[in-house]
Amino acid sequence: MSNNSQQSSGLNITPGDIIYTIFRHKKKIVLFFVLGLVAGAAVYKLMPLPYVSNAKLLVRYVTESKDFVTLDNANTVSPGGRGDRVMSAELEILRSSDIAFSVVEKLAPNTIIGDDVIGTNEQLILSAAQSITGSMGIKSTGSVIQLSYSHNDPEVSQKVLQATIEEYLEKHVETHRSSENFNNFLIQQTDQLKTRLAKTEEELQRARQKAGVINLTDAKITLSQEIARIRQAIFRTDAELAEYQSALESFKDLQTTGLGNVSNEQESEEEKQQSSEELAALSKAIEEYENLRASMDVMRSREQALLLQFTPENTRVKAIQAKIGDAQEKMDTLVDEHPNIRATAITSDTRTQTGLNPELEVRAQSIRIRALTSRSDVLRSQLEELRKEAARIDSAEVEINELERRRELEETNYKNLVVSLESARLEDDLRAGKTNNISIIQAPSLGKVENKKKLQLTAGVAGGVGVIGLVWALLVDLLLDRSIKRPTEIQRNLGIPLFMSMPDLNDKRFRKASKKANRQHLLQAGKIKQLEASKKKEEYKPKSPTLQAAAISKPEAYGNGDGPTVDTIAPWDDQHALNEHFDALRDKVITYFESKNLTHKPKLIAMTGLGQESGVTTIASGLAGSLSKIGEGNVLLVDMTLGHETAQQFYNGKNILNLDEVLEEDSENEAKVENNLYVVAEGTNGTKLPRIMPQRFNKMMPKLRASDFDYIIFDMPPVSPISSTPRLASFMDVVLMVMESEQTNRDVANQALELLSDSKAHLGGILNKTKSHVPRKLEQDLLSQS
Repeated sequence: MSNNSQQSSGLNITPGDIIYTIFRHKKKIVLFFVLGLVAGAAVYKLMPLPYVSNAKLLVRYVTESKDFVTLDNANTVSPGGRGDRVMSAELEILRSSDIAFSVVEKLAPNTIIGDDVIGTNEQLILSAAQSITGSMGIKSTGSVIQLSYSHNDPEVSQKVLQATIEEYLEKHVETHRSSENFNNFLIQQTDQLKTRLAKTEEELQRARQKAGVINLTDAKITLSQEIARIRQAIFRTDAELAEYQSALESFKDLQTTGLGNVSNEQESEEEKQQSSEELAALSKAIEEYENLRASMDVMRSREQALLLQFTPENTRVKAIQAKIGDAQEKMDTLVDEHPNIRATAITSDTRTQTGLNPELEVRAQSIRIRALTSRSDVLRSQLEELRKEAARIDSAEVEINELERRRELEETNYKNLVVSLESARLEDDLRAGKTNNISIIQAPSLGKVENKKKLQLTAGVAGGVGVIGLVWALLVDLLLDRSIKRPTEIQRNLGIPLFMSMPDLNDKRFRKASKKANRQHLLQAGKIKQLEASKKKEEYKPKSPTLQAAAISKPEAYGNGDGPTVDTIAPWDDQHALNEHFDALRDKVITYFESKNLTHKPKLIAMTGLGQESGVTTIASGLAGSLSKIGEGNVLLVDMTLGHETAQQFYNGKNILNLDEVLEEDSENEAKVENNLYVVAEGTNGTKLPRIMPQRFNKMMPKLRASDFDYIIFDMPPVSPISSTPRLASFMDVVLMVMESEQTNRDVANQALELLSDSKAHLGGILNKTKSHVPRKLEQDLLSQS
């Protein structure tokens, strides 16, 4: 399987990792807890017992009358709370350093810390205050505050607690009833708001004067009514003007045709002249009278508009009233001089008499038309002025409305501040110097020996040291130790599939589970040294672990098998302790080939590792032996680790076969070790493997494909940049990399996998020498239970 899985990045810690770490370092953690118990016992033994004085206070309520008032419809936060907030505030007052320093000043520093402490006065005061703060116990239960103070002297503990309560009560009054500061705040806010209100009223007055109005709404209504009245007067005047213009045309027609009253022709010349003079004077008086009447109408409308804006005593109102009086006086004078002027004035009922002189009537009608025209002009001029004033009021309306809203808001806030200030002053007069909301339900008692705190400190020291050990184990194992420890880390951290997890032969659980604690297994576990007859120095002793194992089964072909590192049982032997694991690995490999639909023969399996002690040879030999027992064909185990040795390895005058020789049919039986199992060594006459092996494999592949082996297992050198393993991996059907538990670094393993992945080989992992630290009931990794 190729290394194409997504590898986990960052810190990935599971509960199973934590459990594994705890049981792996259980001895160290237990040691830390034991040291903690020893330290706790020492503290308990050496620490003197303190004397504790206790007291209780009842907080019935908190008088918090100095709340900030509401301004601009926004609620500010009140400094006085209720419920838990009240008790929290009281506890903070008790814990404040101000109270501790006040107690020190009242009792003197040496009373608290003793005469043995040397230093300046400031240092002594600071040390005594810190001693009070550190030894004072404060907690609340409902509305009750429980106080305790511990000291080596029972009387001092009582005095300090009594002084603390007294200072607390004074601080409580100062904090919650600081009337002077609060009243100053209210006075300052009231003065500021009063100034702002006066400024706003001044701006509003200027805006109204500029617009010429007192009440904006009334002024707009009056102007609308006046404009409507003048327009109606204009309509009436225009209608009368049209009527008299028509009458004038009629009189002109009469004058042209010569039709007139006979009596007019018979009048004397003197009467005609007198009548003409009177008519001229009357016409002039009528014209003046009509003008005065039109002006009177306009001025009376103006007077009504001004009275809506100003009082009758206003100069503008008085001026318009004076003009109205002058016009009325002139009209009365004209009436006195011409009594018939009102009857002769312009009306729609005036009719032409048959006996009138047409010439005089034409002149009279012309005078009336001029009077009506003058009235129409005056009315239209006044209408234009009213429209201009309405436009001016509309333009000033936005500013005036904004100023009025601001004045109302500032006036409301000003009233609230005045009320709050008066209430604050009244409450200060009623509650001055009274603190009846806090009662002492238990006065400070004489100091008594209390063992509870000492036990708590002892338990804290003991538990703290143990926790330090636990944290140290977790820190080292999970963060600093980068080795691969558990089978689950192969897939999680390396991104390759796990083929098998091999237990450590020295692990207690493995030995207990195998139930084969015979001499042979003890020899394998290193518990008993092999004591055999002395070796013959002239006999050949193979250096390769694979050949050493082969020498055990066939010493006449592979040499003396009792070298210093030779196992007493060959890995392919049924009595080997890992035989069941080799069979499981065999099944895993066969299943892999079946899943990949690999049916060709032979199937090439490479076994490599990191370092010389990872156990590659043992696992490769065990896998080869297990494959040879299924009876399907022959299995060839090739030792590729002899690059540093000579290929001319022989015993009793016979060369040990290499890979080329065993592929010859007549030499095949000489390499047989067990039924269907053959072992050879590849040396290439001393030539360095990394340089020559790929070329040899290219030439050798046809022979390998044509051989009658079902499986060929290569015991490869460890992976490194200078080894031949990365270059030969491309020839293999699968490459299995063996890693040693708690020894192989995961970063090094990832680098090795990168070298192998360049060859596009299918990779798998085997974790060797795994140790079972976690009990089976707590084990969360199935592969760790094998």
